[in-house]
Amino acid sequence: MEKNYTQGKYLGSVKRPFLHGTLVFAITSIVVFGFHWQSYSNCLNLTYYDLWHRLAGKRIVPLHTAIIEIDEESLSLFPKTPLVFWGPHFAQAIEILDKAGAKVIGLDFLFFVSAEDWIARFADDYSQRAYTYDIPLRTQLNKGKTILTGMVGRDTANHGRLFLPASDLLYALPNGFADVGLENMLRHSDGVVRQFHLALAGNQTQPRLGLGVLLALRAAGENPSSDVWNVGNSVIGAAATPKSIGFIGPPDTVPKLSFARLLAPHALEDPQIQTLRGKVVIISPMLAGAKDIYPTPYATGILSRQGKFMTGAEIHANIVETLLTSRYPRVPVAILTTAGTLGVLGIAVFAYFLLNPWWGLLAGFLLAITWTVVSYLAFLFYWQIPVINIQAGLLTAYLGSLGFRLIGSNSEIKNLLSRYVSSEIADRLLTRRESARLGGKRKVVTILFSDIRDFTTISERIQPEEAMEILNTYFNRVSQVIMEETGRIDKFIGDEVMAVFGDTDSQGNRMKVFSV
Repeated sequence: MEKNYTQGKYLGSVKRPFLHGTLVFAITSIVVFGFHWQSYSNCLNLTYYDLWHRLAGKRIVPLHTAIIEIDEESLSLFPKTPLVFWGPHFAQAIEILDKAGAKVIGLDFLFFVSAEDWIARFADDYSQRAYTYDIPLRTQLNKGKTILTGMVGRDTANHGRLFLPASDLLYALPNGFADVGLENMLRHSDGVVRQFHLALAGNQTQPRLGLGVLLALRAAGENPSSDVWNVGNSVIGAAATPKSIGFIGPPDTVPKLSFARLLAPHALEDPQIQTLRGKVVIISPMLAGAKDIYPTPYATGILSRQGKFMTGAEIHANIVETLLTSRYPRVPVAILTTAGTLGVLGIAVFAYFLLNPWWGLLAGFLLAITWTVVSYLAFLFYWQIPVINIQAGLLTAYLGSLGFRLIGSNSEIKNLLSRYVSSEIADRLLTRRESARLGGKRKVVTILFSDIRDFTTISERIQPEEAMEILNTYFNRVSQVIMEETGRIDKFIGDEVMAVFGDTDSQGNRMKVFSV
């Protein structure tokens, strides 16, 4: 019998932690995968995603793009000429780039009005100049190698509106609207640009592609009017969900040249100009106070230092590099992420129940650090592995195991105390630890001493078995009454019982027992 009891006790002690661990694992898994679908967890994961960008710094050398910036040096060449009248200069720059071997040219400048429109509106004698001023620019646009820029925005009445280049320039484009790229950026809820749309609209009769996407398609020789494209090493569709930008590095990673160098004599002999052969070149204003700047994952520096914003031209260049190299930040197959998550949680729960709380906390911390490092290393190879979900799961599992440890510890203490005091006293000691301090506490109590009258004389006349039967009957009845009246049996002395009333929070009816 004792052997069976020992085996049962052992199996119970083994089964209980296993059941507790299984319950903690199940709850933690629900928390992790439920947390994954919450928007705030996505924001927290993006914090790590941005941090990885800042830690990685410059990732690759841009091979497909370059930026021609209209900087202060370029403006100084024509200090009295507004940009709207720079048509002949743009034409000269586009011609130089064409001869230098640029694959496609993006003019990241919104020509809402042309120079000829201004001349026609304000000049007295405009019959000739109003129709000939932008002929050099229209001639270059008509070659089909240049992409102009449009924008989806809102008018003064807050109505949605498509802003297009001036009509005389738009009509010079051989492919019409198909040669216009939209400069709109896709922002997350925090205002940071991390993704891009392959197509912003489904209507093929108007511009529907972003400037970066359109430049990449032209560089790859794909038809922008199609819905499926073979770019880089990937086949992508216009209806695909937004893709993450595979940033090649922080601001200023894309090589830049001053617009003034294109206008210099013998520009084609410039070694820097010659490096533009076979590249996508974006001409864009880079002036102090320009509004064409956006926060990217590099905007918030490490240790809360403000990082640099990225210009629209740089973001479009990063989109071009992403498409032509097929370096999209991707999410691993769900089954792999799930298996990894469950594996880490399983190891954590096992360690939490096997080790003491401090070693368990250290194990959880090491698992969290390991997963974070794996996430960063995966990022370097353009894989996105969430971090905050695992960290929340490890914390939940630790708190759950700690709770079960506390419950089990209280149960063991109660079982130990119950050997010497009533369960009520044991519960009191567990719930009010301050009452168990050394030195005791002064309190008014009632003490009962009860015995069997003349039991010594009676016991001399009867058999020992009969005396034991009388004692068992008496102790059973008196103990029941004492317990019912919330008393505490202190000790048995021969045929006498000593009980204490009033030393617990429940006072009971101390006098009723005297009538028994």
